[in-house]
Amino acid sequence: MFLTSREQKLIHTFLKRGTLTISEMMEITGTSRRTLYRDLNNLQKSLPEEISLQTSEEGYFIKGDIKQLSQAHELVEYTMTERLYGEILLLIENKASILSLTDYFSIS
Repeated sequence: MFLTSREQKLIHTFLKRGTLTISEMMEITGTSRRTLYRDLNNLQKSLPEEISLQTSEEGYFIKGDIKQLSQAHELVEYTMTERLYGEILLLIENKASILSLTDYFSIS
């Protein structure tokens, strides 16, 4: 399971605190309410089937076998310039092929 850095922050905080309000999540991620709802929707899609994001009167919480979440990896988002420099270095040093670069940087 791959998560963005904001999703990773939310998961870690859910694991520590249990329940989070929208305001707390906005502060943790540094996003607007609209962006947060989009992130929560994407997070729900990223979670394994046995785990779900639930709401209660106190806020949002994660329900299910949360031990699986310790295996989550952060999806690193590169800028176009960072990707190009990385690709050039890997190609120059013969440490990558065009095919391996497309997989590594998640590009087509």
